Amino acid sequence: MRRRRVLIADADGSLLDAYAAALRQAGFEVAIAADGGQCMDRLRDGGHDALVLDLDLLWAGGAGVLARWPEDAPRPAVPTLVLSGRSEGGRLYRLLRLVAFPTGEYRDKPVEPGELAERVGRLPGLPSLVAVSP
Repeated sequence: MRRRRVLIADADGSLLDAYAAALRQAGFEVAIAADGGQCMDRLRDGGHDALVLDLDLLWAGGAGVLARWPEDAPRPAVPTLVLSGRSEGGRLYRLLRLVAFPTGEYRDKPVEPGELAERVGRLPGLPSLVAVSP
């Protein structure tokens, strides 16, 4: 068995580090991205069991990642926790969810790192354990 792998893409470096540490402590393998370009590159590589995505990313933003991902890097749906510190973030997420990205959850930032790890662990569609082929 291998640990579940989470990609975290957040514009705030201190939150990115805190979220990564909390997820590692909760038993996840963590990959990070500091902007939308890095996020898309890592999504193209595949292998992620979940995504934590900040709508306020630089370079296309989290909304751009959500909008482009289905066409740019077709993958099975990955459970996603979308974060935003903007007041209109929830409305934007609901629109994107209807149009382009049907799986996930939204939370206003800041989210305490421990709470984030718990929420990621409960995302619908997240495998409880991931089997490794022999």
